Amino acid sequence: MTRLVAKALYAMGELTEASTGQHLKLPYSIVKDILTSLCREKYCEIKGPGDGTGILFRYALTDLGLARAQEYMDTSQYVGPAPVTLAQFQDMVQSQSTLKLSFKRPMLEMALRQLVLTSQVCDQLGGAVNSGTPVFLYGESGNGKTSIRGNYRLAYDRINTFVFSSAIFQSIPGITAQVTSTAYGQAGGRLPNLPTLQPTGKPEDFLQPPSVSANSMRVVDPSFQSPRTHGWVLSVQREILKGTIVEATYVGRKADHLFGAYNINQAEYRNNGFLEAFNVVKAGGQSPLMNQLLLADTRRQAGETGSDMVRRLYASTLTLNSVAGLASSLGTRIQSGRTLPELAGFGPYFFFPYPQYLGGLNVIDSGDWSRYDGLELKLERSFRNGFGYLVGYTLSRSKDTRSFDPAFTVVGTANAQSASSTPFDIYNRSLNYAYSDFDRRHAVQAFLVAELPFGSGKRFGGGADGLVNGLVGGWQLSALVRWFSGRPMTVYSGSNTFSSVVQTPANCSGCTGSAVAEVGVR
Repeated sequence: MTRLVAKALYAMGELTEASTGQHLKLPYSIVKDILTSLCREKYCEIKGPGDGTGILFRYALTDLGLARAQEYMDTSQYVGPAPVTLAQFQDMVQSQSTLKLSFKRPMLEMALRQLVLTSQVCDQLGGAVNSGTPVFLYGESGNGKTSIRGNYRLAYDRINTFVFSSAIFQSIPGITAQVTSTAYGQAGGRLPNLPTLQPTGKPEDFLQPPSVSANSMRVVDPSFQSPRTHGWVLSVQREILKGTIVEATYVGRKADHLFGAYNINQAEYRNNGFLEAFNVVKAGGQSPLMNQLLLADTRRQAGETGSDMVRRLYASTLTLNSVAGLASSLGTRIQSGRTLPELAGFGPYFFFPYPQYLGGLNVIDSGDWSRYDGLELKLERSFRNGFGYLVGYTLSRSKDTRSFDPAFTVVGTANAQSASSTPFDIYNRSLNYAYSDFDRRHAVQAFLVAELPFGSGKRFGGGADGLVNGLVGGWQLSALVRWFSGRPMTVYSGSNTFSSVVQTPANCSGCTGSAVAEVGVR
């Protein structure tokens, strides 16, 4: 019974007293005694509670127990209900006798419909089946040392409800309103006599946002789809020595409609003449568009043109070619409740399509995608005779348009860690398709476990028992090696030459090969 319980733990990994008894058809008291004995001999250990009652526990084999269970499995791989007496076995066989059963040809063909059989073979099988004696079918096969496996899966991810409950539902216009009163506290008021605060308007009053404001808003793309992942695996495994296998596996993944987000309210500078005006000002000239745009800017000094003011206040911006940054700075400046373009006669939409939300209008969508390809190689020796090891190597590549989960930081800005996942161009998402932030091209992992030859039944101190065996026996030597190549990272230039939301990555065309390899620019 002890061997059977040990083999069950070997096959199942973790079991409780109840699940062990159910699997082996043994009563709780017997299973409990066997597990207690295995723990006492250090063949298994308690991993934690098995339920909320504190009565059941989860058991798992120790390294010593794994080695012993492997020896039991080499003798017999039966892991099922506990053996019964011969008399009980005979009674069960008699109750299941087929001597009184009669099979017709249609019944036989139906039972073996998955096999391709000739009419002659069916005739021979019919006689054999009706004889009530065992039937043995034989065909050529391999030696059992090589196996080929493959699978494909299609999975859909659930919609992240946290970002909707925290970022969408809470910011719907009219749902919440803030009312602040400082007069009572500044007049020396105390907590027991707090005044009642009244809202300044009705919920419907907030449905229409101000025509110009620095507020922000989050919305959801009405065409949002559930993220979808295709995954496939093909592996070949070969036993090269007894208990030693080598395995090669290809793993692929293709994911689409991934959860993402972007700021649709980005500064426009390419289709309104601002890019040309920027270049004129940078070159030291006078731009009529820039002069008119900044005509009402209160920062402009007497006799100073708009072009001169830009060169005075934004010298570093011009040097860094941060045209999108300058467009954003000028477009978000509000004077007397109006933007600079509106005051200059260009209208409120000169820079931003939604001046009501100059603080950002973030759209949650499902427009991102990712790809993964990996080759996994493994050499493994199962723990037997006191020794076992595993060596694994992975060569992989992961690429995506977004590596950062937008659940908490919906849209990363400037040079933040998550900014590389924000679209550089909201109309061309493929510009962000690069190596994933977590991509590691090479990975090596290995471990070794060796049982030291000390203690009862071992080479040294084989006759030890009791306290002495408890001190010197059961020791193991183990080693673990983990080596990974570096992850990619994004180096930003400190300038918004392309997008007003995220900075432009640094141009590494002049970097040395070692610098590029070490930095791994995304």
